Amino acid sequence: MNLSGGERRKLSIALELVHNPSIMFFDEPTSGLDSLSANQVLATLRELANTSRNIICTIHQASASQLKIFDILYVLTPSGQCIYHGLTSNLLDYMAVQGLRCPLYHNAADYIIEISLGEYGDQTEKLVKYIDNGKSTEWLKNTYQKNLIKEDQLVVVNINDECKNKQFTNNLIQIVILSHRCTVKTLREKFIITRLMVHIIVSAVYGWIYFGVGINASFIHDNLMLLFFSLLFIMYTASSSMIINFPLEIPILSKEHFNQWYSLSSYYLSFTIIDLPIQVLCTFLYCVVLYYFTGQPLEWPRFGLYILMMIMVGLLSQTIGMLTGTLFNDLKFSTILTSFLLMPWMMFGGIFIKISDTPEIFRWLFDISFMKHAMEGIVHCVYGLDRSRLYCPKFYCYSSSPSNILKDLDMPVNKYWFNLLVVVTIYLLLKVLTYLVLKKRLEIH
Repeated sequence: MNLSGGERRKLSIALELVHNPSIMFFDEPTSGLDSLSANQVLATLRELANTSRNIICTIHQASASQLKIFDILYVLTPSGQCIYHGLTSNLLDYMAVQGLRCPLYHNAADYIIEISLGEYGDQTEKLVKYIDNGKSTEWLKNTYQKNLIKEDQLVVVNINDECKNKQFTNNLIQIVILSHRCTVKTLREKFIITRLMVHIIVSAVYGWIYFGVGINASFIHDNLMLLFFSLLFIMYTASSSMIINFPLEIPILSKEHFNQWYSLSSYYLSFTIIDLPIQVLCTFLYCVVLYYFTGQPLEWPRFGLYILMMIMVGLLSQTIGMLTGTLFNDLKFSTILTSFLLMPWMMFGGIFIKISDTPEIFRWLFDISFMKHAMEGIVHCVYGLDRSRLYCPKFYCYSSSPSNILKDLDMPVNKYWFNLLVVVTIYLLLKVLTYLVLKKRLEIH
């Protein structure tokens, strides 16, 4: 990064602020900076302190103007004993009481350091004893301190009422900041353009090969294969995109989560929110081109239900890819494992093997297969909802009646909303499982 030292210090402060902590520690924040950058950094810390945060700094040398920025000083000798604990405004009076008058035009910070180093005689033992090695609060008392105590008491009274609101606000701020970062990062990547182009090109190729099969009763089998393989395409592209992308985020997430810059839930939610419109757009473009050129029924209710089911399958498959990408760092192994996990769902999708032709001992697998529920919902979008008879160029076509098609597939009853509910439920369960696995992995690391 082409940042100066002062800009890097400000950036480090900004990163810590994502978590919105109430207490912040800074170890020599001005070391290695020029006077202008040091003043800017301390001014930033002063602004943070004015927002009800506790800012604690260690500093070796400070100018007179910089010293005034601090409210309370805790001065240590080289041996680690405290020779002053009190308000910055009381420092000169404190030294005067001890018979140590700061010379005119001399920096008070330099003077107290010189005293601690023994340049004015052995004064440290007397100062340590007087201030009780930092335990005395005598020099913390003035009008400011009384007001401070009142504010602290007020906070204690109201803390139970405001705690939940503060936590909600903190999480909301984190989600907004992380969402902005994810958006910028996503827009800089060329992979998003690749995803969009792949969906458009594949849908155009399918539309060319299967042009008009949706309105012809002679091509019912071809149309069913088209619908099923379209579902497979969305499933595999969605899961593969997440397998490729998400493991790259984990090393960064591990570091930032370890530093407590933000909560895991905020990151997980923001990542989901930002990638959601991308997946929805990819699925929408694919479905629009495919649905129109393959001659599916041009009715808005049917198309709306069709694309809704396709989008949910894409989101569910994304979650499967995220889960395997979280479990394993090896891209090849994650890809193979995802394909292995998706195969049984595909086998029991209700197209290759009908439910009635399956041994009863295995029929329960259809009930838990999201592919079966998705395919059943899509088939009813295309051939259900009281669709009229299909065009048939032959003298007689058994499949010209949509009800005959649904009966042959063992899907005579329209259960679209139940099917959608099952897909959504599986999606939410996998989302929660992925979050728990990711949380466990971060705890281990």
